[in-house]
Amino acid sequence: MAIATDFIIDYSKIAFLFAAGVRQAKRTGRTTLVSYSQPLPEVDPLAFFAERQQTGVNTFYWEHPSDKFAMAGAGTAFLITGEGEQRFEATQEEWRKLLEEAITGGVDAWGVGPVLMGGFSFDPDRPTTELWRGYGESLLVLPRLLLTRKADHCFLTVNALLNPDSDATTLARQVALLYHQPPKYSFNATSNSLSLKDVRPAEEWKALVSQAVQRICEGDFEKVVLAREVRAFAQTAFQAGTILDRLRQNFPDATVFAIAREGRAFVGATPERLVQLQHGEVRTVALAGSIARGSTPEEDTRLGNELLHSDKNQGEHALVIDLIQEALKKVCSTLYIGEPPSLLKLRNVQHLYTPIIGRLREHSTILKLVEVLHPTPALGGYPRNEALQFIRENEGLDRGWYGAPVGWLDRRGEGEFVVAIRSALLDGGSATLFAGCGIVADSEPDSEYQESCVKLRAMLSALEG
Repeated sequence: MAIATDFIIDYSKIAFLFAAGVRQAKRTGRTTLVSYSQPLPEVDPLAFFAERQQTGVNTFYWEHPSDKFAMAGAGTAFLITGEGEQRFEATQEEWRKLLEEAITGGVDAWGVGPVLMGGFSFDPDRPTTELWRGYGESLLVLPRLLLTRKADHCFLTVNALLNPDSDATTLARQVALLYHQPPKYSFNATSNSLSLKDVRPAEEWKALVSQAVQRICEGDFEKVVLAREVRAFAQTAFQAGTILDRLRQNFPDATVFAIAREGRAFVGATPERLVQLQHGEVRTVALAGSIARGSTPEEDTRLGNELLHSDKNQGEHALVIDLIQEALKKVCSTLYIGEPPSLLKLRNVQHLYTPIIGRLREHSTILKLVEVLHPTPALGGYPRNEALQFIRENEGLDRGWYGAPVGWLDRRGEGEFVVAIRSALLDGGSATLFAGCGIVADSEPDSEYQESCVKLRAMLSALEG
C-alpha cells in the first residue's frame, strides 16, 4: 500500500466553519458542534490508532479487513456515558441534542463525519470490579479526529465543540497542526512466551456446567451461556496495535475492534455482528453451534457435516433465530431469514450461521436495535431474565464488555455494532481473555470445556505472535 508523505489539512475551511460555530454559540448561548471531513492520501488507520494509543490518548479502532473498511478515532471531543436499562435511549437522546444545531462540512459518506464510537457493558445489573475501570456501563465517544479508509480512499474528520468565547482562529490552527505527517508506526514481529492461568479451575467450571444442565432439566430455563476467564502473562507489555495487525491478518472475515482507555485496551476479532443499519436496511446474524476445524480437508469436512447434523447444535441455533426474529419484529416492517443454516469457517472454529435481513420502521435508530437484541440467546440464554440471573449468581467473573455491544453510529442514527467475543483486555504485560459456551439440556461438561479452549485460540495466537 502506498503511504502518503505529507498530510494537507484544509485550514481555511476549518477556520471558516469554526468561526461560524462561535457565532452560533454566541447567538444561542449553547455549545456548538463543528465537524469537517476531507479526503486524505492513502494511509493505514491501524498505524494511526497504534501511534496515538501509545501516547496515552483514548482511541478506538474498527476494521472489516475483507471489505477494506477501517475507522480509527483518537481523542475526545464529546463523551456520552449512561447507566442501567435506559442507557441506550439516554445515549440516543443526548446524541440527538448535540446534533440539533451542529455545523458540518466536507465529505458526507458511510463512516465519515460526526461518528460516536464505543460500547456498553454486558449486564448493567452485575456489580463491576476494578478489572473494567474506565469503561463503565455505557461509554461512547465523539473522537476529536477520525480517520476512515474505504477501499483505496481515505478521509479525515475533525470534530470540535465551540463555545461563545472560543478563539476560532487559534483552535483551527491547532487542529491543522495535528496532521503534519502520516503515522510512522511499525508493527512488532517479535513473538511472546505466555504463561496462562484459569481464573476458575477447569473442574470447577465443568461442575458449573453440570449445575446449569440440572437447572435446565428442572425447567428453570432452556439455555444459559457460561463464560470462562483466563489470564495470560508475558515478559513485556502487549502492544495493542501489533495484536490487532495479527488479528486482521488471521481473521480477514471478522470485525477487528479496539477501545483503548487509561493505558489499557479491549481488543478482539469477532465473527458475530449484532446489527448493522444502513439506508434503513437491518442486517444481523444468528451464530450458535460450534465445532473445531479439522487438521486436513477431509477431517474439516467431516467435522462440518457433524455440526450440520447435530441435534444439540441445530436446536441451539434454531432457538437463537427464533428469539432474534421475535425481537426484530418490534422495530422492523419486514424480515428475511436465510434457510437452512450454513457453515461459517474461521481459522480455529466453525459455526452454524444464518443471515437475517429486515427493513427498519421509521423513527428508529441503531441504538434501538441494539437495545432490543442485546443480549441475544447466543450470549445470555433463554428465557433472558432467568438465564442472566443464573449467570450473575454463579458464573463468578466480571464480564465487563465481553459479549457486549461494541460499535459506532453516525448522525443519521445508522451504523454497526458487534458482539465483543474472541476478545481480551490488555493491561501492560497481562491480558484477560474470555470464552463462552451455550449450555442446553444435553450439554456435556468435557465437550463444553474443549469448545471454550478452541474459542480461546484465536486471541492466544495473536498474543503469542
